[in-house]
Amino acid sequence: MNPETFPLPPKIVSEPIFTNFLPEEFKSNPLSYFESKGINIKSGQPTYNEHGEIDEDPTAVKDLPLWTNPEGQTLATVAKRVNTEKAQIKKTADPFYEYRVMEAIQKLGLPVSKSIAKVKQSGVHMIVMERIPGKSICLLSSESFIYMIKL
Repeated sequence: MNPETFPLPPKIVSEPIFTNFLPEEFKSNPLSYFESKGINIKSGQPTYNEHGEIDEDPTAVKDLPLWTNPEGQTLATVAKRVNTEKAQIKKTADPFYEYRVMEAIQKLGLPVSKSIAKVKQSGVHMIVMERIPGKSICLLSSESFIYMIKL
């Protein structure tokens, strides 16, 4: 994905407690920031199924640089480009379905990455969440969504 191909202004909805952490470069062009500053968490290239749809995309989840607010506090972040053709997202037609699930898990008081922001730009959707330090495990729902849980 070429970062210069995101001409439309982004729509960013961030959680109020994290708004002052968002870097200006991210706010002006989040998808370009994701592509140029993000570091893939998994190695490899996207794989496709027999229908030509993305089956697995290791380039869709990236560690972002450490964000700092004006008070000097830091925030480790991870961003995920949403594949709107996958399972539950396709069924619900809600590209931010996973974001809503993470919020629901937080409300239950269970340990999960904090939701930071959701982005829509040039037809691409992305979610940004807190990077949880330490060991992590993956929980798979029936829809194969992965949630990072702090041990």
